[in-house]
Amino acid sequence: MAKQSDVRYINHYVSGSLAYRQEEKSRRKSNAQLPKLKPNQKIVIPVDPLAMIGIVLAFVLMITMIVSVVHWNQAQKETEALKNYVAALQEENLRLQDTYKSGYDPDEIREIALNMGMIPADQATHIQMQVVVPQVEEQPEGWAAVWAFILGMFA
Repeated sequence: MAKQSDVRYINHYVSGSLAYRQEEKSRRKSNAQLPKLKPNQKIVIPVDPLAMIGIVLAFVLMITMIVSVVHWNQAQKETEALKNYVAALQEENLRLQDTYKSGYDPDEIREIALNMGMIPADQATHIQMQVVVPQVEEQPEGWAAVWAFILGMFA
């Protein structure tokens, strides 16, 4: 048996007198109105607690990331400034060493020192001292390191 098509209005002919009036359809639609809200009626939107926890957690993580980026940028700027400072000090050190080496004769300085009563280093008395070096603090490991990192970001 042949399957009939779902579209049925194709084969039907409607004469002009049987056509629907457009005004009647529009009037019918305009009569349908939505119920008005009462003034004291509160609109309650159900909220999933897990969704709220997720949103709060995402917000906290976003703030943590922003704080860490700010700390990182500050550390990067400080590092760049310190590198420039070290480079300037090295240049000044080289300049001062050249001035020192070119301005003085070591043999002449040795003669003047011996004439003033200084003795050579191998004839000087030596003193032995005992120095106690403090122990280095242990670095936190595992979860303690993670916790120290998190506290360090807000320090």
